[in-house]
Amino acid sequence: MFIDFLFGALVCFFSVYGFVMLFINIRSYIDDKSILKDKTVYTVIAVKNEENSIERVVDSLLMKLLKDDNGAYRNRLAVIDLGSEDNTLGILKKMEEDRQPLFVYDMDDFMREMLKKH
Repeated sequence: MFIDFLFGALVCFFSVYGFVMLFINIRSYIDDKSILKDKTVYTVIAVKNEENSIERVVDSLLMKLLKDDNGAYRNRLAVIDLGSEDNTLGILKKMEEDRQPLFVYDMDDFMREMLKKH
């Protein structure tokens, strides 16, 4: 009889302990989202000679990033022009002025930026 009582008490204790730990983990996850807000996630695409479609592609990606934004981190879109011979870079630079999470680099700028960070 005492063993049954002890077993029941242990099961009850670990059940309550499990719920408390679950609550603590959920609370910690919610608190950590504010810490993650300092983190930035970049979506990077490389383009070359895409003046006919670049605006549509970039706008589509930006809408996807904004739609999926859950507030846990900052979304950024980096577009690297690989030496376009048409007006792709000009279109991108104009778009960069109007669209906040968009960063445009030509190949040289991108390499300088990467070397600066490492």
